[in-house]
Amino acid sequence: MPLLARVTIALALVAIVPLAYAVWSLYDVNRAGMNEQLLRTHAVAASTAAERIAATVESRRSFARTLAANEAIVAGAKSPMSRQFLSDLLAADATIRMIDVLSPAGEVVIRAQRRGAAEELGSAIRATGTTPQLFDRAGTIRLLVAEPIGGGAWLRVAAEAPSVGDALDPTELGEQADLILASDAGLLTGSTDLATFPAAMIRAARTARVSGTGMYANADGVRVLGAFAPVSGTRWFVLSRQPADLAEQIASNIRRRAALAGGVALLLALLVAAAAQRSIIRPIREVVRAQQELAGRNASRPGSEIEQLRNATELIRRRIHDQEDLGRAFLGRYQVLSIIGQGGMGTVFRGYDPRLRRAVALKTVHFDEIEKEDSGARVESLLAEAIAAASVAHPNIVAVYDAEDTAGAAFIAMELVSGASVQAHIDQRGMMPLEQTAMIGLAVARALEAAHAHGVLHRDIKPANLLLGADGSIKVTDFGLATLIRASKASDNLVYGTPGYIAPEAVRGLPADERSDLFSLGVTLYQCVTGTHPFNGDTVRDIVLATIGETPPALESVLAPDPLAQAISKLVARMMAKLPEERPSSASQVVTLFEAIIHRHQIRWTADDLQQPAAAKTVNSAMLIQTIALERSS
Repeated sequence: MPLLARVTIALALVAIVPLAYAVWSLYDVNRAGMNEQLLRTHAVAASTAAERIAATVESRRSFARTLAANEAIVAGAKSPMSRQFLSDLLAADATIRMIDVLSPAGEVVIRAQRRGAAEELGSAIRATGTTPQLFDRAGTIRLLVAEPIGGGAWLRVAAEAPSVGDALDPTELGEQADLILASDAGLLTGSTDLATFPAAMIRAARTARVSGTGMYANADGVRVLGAFAPVSGTRWFVLSRQPADLAEQIASNIRRRAALAGGVALLLALLVAAAAQRSIIRPIREVVRAQQELAGRNASRPGSEIEQLRNATELIRRRIHDQEDLGRAFLGRYQVLSIIGQGGMGTVFRGYDPRLRRAVALKTVHFDEIEKEDSGARVESLLAEAIAAASVAHPNIVAVYDAEDTAGAAFIAMELVSGASVQAHIDQRGMMPLEQTAMIGLAVARALEAAHAHGVLHRDIKPANLLLGADGSIKVTDFGLATLIRASKASDNLVYGTPGYIAPEAVRGLPADERSDLFSLGVTLYQCVTGTHPFNGDTVRDIVLATIGETPPALESVLAPDPLAQAISKLVARMMAKLPEERPSSASQVVTLFEAIIHRHQIRWTADDLQQPAAAKTVNSAMLIQTIALERSS
């Protein structure tokens, strides 16, 4: 059978059969089943509205409790500080209509209000107690809550509550649906009057403390499907209803639309088949013809297009199989699968270790592309660095498995981390939350602590060298590569690293030590928090000069004034101090400080916190450090 005929039949079956079954099933739907479905819909609508209203009330109550515990209120409601505090609150939040403090006798001690607020609240302004009150004035909903201050005094807050009206919007339920909020006293707000609802439904809602549904009869005898749900923390309840006859109307509309959809689906199947002839089948025939020519067979070989394609492909596969060197590239015992990244120093491949049956990252360094002399010494240096890195076994450091040298290149087999670098997260989201920044700082400090204990300096801590695994791991990569590069150069007038992350003393030509790595970590965390680099410039020279002589804006000036932000700001500022002696003395001290911050603020880290970028990709654990050689300033 020709391919076009097969495609047409397949599309028709896929498009028509499910719709035909759906149409047949809908005719079998009875009124009771549809009524049950509508009851469930109204139950969900009423419960959801009640939960949203309860959340609004609790939010305002929480705000009132916070104000009641404020030092300015507790110290003395009539004090100038208290008056100024209440005035500032009104200015800061346009939804607040009134804030006042009542004495145990119910007298107003102090009140801050907007013009006309007292008239809007009416008699409720004279009420006492903690029961929330709601008012709907010409479509504007206002909520009044009260919380005790102590000694019998009360603090009240009246504010606009548009979210209550949004929760009672019956649009999604249909044009004939009604959704209201009521209490024992009557209607609070909604799309219709409480008296139009069935009396039995109102009684059930007033007495019940759980949600319920049922079929009721209005005063005029019209049957309705309804649901009710109490609003937690109040004496309010939500009522939802819809005419029962609507179920049959919905079923009829669905049947008509399903039949129409079946006809449209058949038409689309024919159109798609016609398009497939031009965009799929014709190109397939051309591919078959080309493959047959490569295979040395006549293009007019009998059979369908698929059979011809299969035969030609099999012949080509056999020829490729005979070429033993095709697709069998190896570095040592490691099979090379694909390229992960390339740089001026070499290439990083995704590889496979057939002996241990695991994926690896293969980092190669092509010394002949850097300098033609002393290649043997540079290979030995790379192997020495691999040994040094492998000796630092730590969960926050990318593991080194093996190192070898081959003709023209040396390579290191390392752990392959699936996820994204910190730099990728910053590029996509602009900045990282303080909690994640603290956990990243702790993980990197622990990695540096372990490396420094083995006499290994990183020399290029930056966001691109910090990997966030999809499993929640945080790993530092490329330990000691800067030392390797320096060993491969004869000049003593160069320093290595990434401009903007190199410590000031290293730029000036002084020896780097553990505190130089801490400076780079401070710059990295600053970038995580703000999304911007603290030392900017149009050229490398500008960046280096800014690193030496400029002090970036303090993090306290750009973060919210909360304890976590202040703690991280203080620690990052210490690590970024220009003089090494003003920084923490060791990575161990930074670990201790971060552990105290994380414990104090009860910060947790899980894989879900990473929120991977939309196009998350495997980041090679041996990502090439993009170092730049700089002339040392005198």
